[in-house]
Amino acid sequence: MLSVVKSLLWNKKRKKNNTRFDELYNIIRFPKTICNIIIEYDDYIEGKIAIILKGHTRTVNCISKILGNCNSFRFVSGSNDNKLIIWDINNGDYTNITKQELIGHSSYIKQINILPNSDIVSSGYDSRVRIWDSNSGEHKYTLPFSRDYSYICSNSKLIACGTWCGNLITLDLENDNCNLTEIKKNIGIRSILMSKDGRVITGSDNGRLCVWNSGNIDIEFNCQSIHCENCENCITQTNYINCIKNLDDNLIVVSYNSLLSILNINKKIDNIEYKLVGFVGQIKNLQVFSGYDTYKIAGSTDLYIYIWEISKTNNIKYIKPIHIMSHQKQIQCLANFGNYKLVSGSQDKTLKIWNLETGICEKTLKGHSDAVTEIIVNDTYPYTIVSSSWDTHIIVWK
Repeated sequence: MLSVVKSLLWNKKRKKNNTRFDELYNIIRFPKTICNIIIEYDDYIEGKIAIILKGHTRTVNCISKILGNCNSFRFVSGSNDNKLIIWDINNGDYTNITKQELIGHSSYIKQINILPNSDIVSSGYDSRVRIWDSNSGEHKYTLPFSRDYSYICSNSKLIACGTWCGNLITLDLENDNCNLTEIKKNIGIRSILMSKDGRVITGSDNGRLCVWNSGNIDIEFNCQSIHCENCENCITQTNYINCIKNLDDNLIVVSYNSLLSILNINKKIDNIEYKLVGFVGQIKNLQVFSGYDTYKIAGSTDLYIYIWEISKTNNIKYIKPIHIMSHQKQIQCLANFGNYKLVSGSQDKTLKIWNLETGICEKTLKGHSDAVTEIIVNDTYPYTIVSSSWDTHIIVWK
């Protein structure tokens, strides 16, 4: 079977790029699974650039859509030039774009979160978490206690920040009450998530996943104890939680080192629902899709995107990928795009739109002159993609 797959792929790509083919061959062989392998080199359909937005002077690290008026598309960007910019595309008119600069951070801005009331929460390497009014541009509040870079999450009632130095800071938006919880000295928080029922979930660099309720640990998982008996790819001694994503009301997807699992946050024992296997490396980006009777999960390592499909009535514990897709350089970000489609951005300066049903790359977007850092999608028809880059520019694609 391996020789057949090798021959087919060799003929399809006309003996181009032997190094990358050898990588694919190892991907097929190592996890002991056969799935669809899709690689795109220079066969692509170009996307159209609606406009290139220039306002930042250094790398644009993050962008986030601002909720609000359906007649305009508003988003905010954060950069290594220490400022945020609010962009407003009025009525889809690319000749009528306004921008507003927010000045306050004294170092790189690395993460942005949008509250339901459209306020902006920004976190930077100046160890400050700031809240801004997206309409007036005024700085409203700086969270106390923060002494290190923070990961942030929020809902309509709460803002939660997890710091590298191991503190969990929560701000009650209804009562304007801020609390500090020290998890453990020298144990940093590397990922944070707000569950669908309003609980805060933190992932630490000692492999601990904690579900918090009113400042107390409700449930605690030890990710070091989770391993895949049937997959020789997995490393059993792990300690680094890369990312967490909500899948359903009580299910989350957790990536820690070379392992990927779906956990039930309402169970204190027997909480592992599924283990996703068949990949090599660390899953650094996650996106999830929930259909009527199936879940689809997209996860990316440095060069590859893996797609898993799980039936909601499935009793199989170990799930192998149905598709593996690839960029030529490191993948930086993933975003949902419409119905079962995915957009990926890479250090190869391109974005790709993938069909998750077939694993085929439907379109490649070329326009950036450096690595793509973040992607957002305007999910009102017609879909609009916005991407940021190391090249200091933001591109709106149509």
